[in-house]
Amino acid sequence: MDKEVIEVPVMSAKVRALGLPCSTAVRANGFVFISATPPVDMATGEMVRGDIETQTEASLKALKHCLEAAGTSLEKW
Repeated sequence: MDKEVIEVPVMSAKVRALGLPCSTAVRANGFVFISATPPVDMATGEMVRGDIETQTEASLKALKHCLEAAGTSLEKW
């Protein structure tokens, strides 16, 4: 099995700084696996505070950012 850990700008560094024991994006066997997408503002690298709606929106933007770093997108479901 070929596995590639993808360095995601801003997000990978934030996940490491939080001490989370995982890779943000991994490509293996033609699939892209995304994990650890906390509500991070991609422009500042800071955690987004607020209600669940605000944090969920930030997490989904982080997910989109991770997919794009891996060469794919939300549109490729």
